[in-house]
Amino acid sequence: MSIERANEDKKILVVDEGAISKTLSIILKHEGYSVTTAKNGKEAIKIIDRNSFNLIIIGIEMTRIEELTLIKKIKNIPPHMPVVIMSAMGTKDTIKRAINAGASDYLIKPFDYVEFKNAVVKNVIGKG
Repeated sequence: MSIERANEDKKILVVDEGAISKTLSIILKHEGYSVTTAKNGKEAIKIIDRNSFNLIIIGIEMTRIEELTLIKKIKNIPPHMPVVIMSAMGTKDTIKRAINAGASDYLIKPFDYVEFKNAVVKNVIGKG
């Protein structure tokens, strides 16, 4: 069985503004995942209310709903879905706040393909 076929039932939500959301969607689809995108936190909550995901990836620069609040909301919606945060703000304080809010992993931009793929596999396979 190919990697793409093994991943086809794994659903990922990418929440980010701008081109990175489209780029990550293309990468994840190429790996065989089913991908949904949201431009902001409010849109993400509406999507999550109607769907379950194996992983949610959030860009921390979103502006409409504060990102850590979004993570907390996601963690309160069963089933509990793993959340990976992506940010150019890689300070220890930012990482600590994201993990304390419920993020399962943290990627500092710019990250490379292998680092991104490893975080996805660890959180999709490890959690679900």
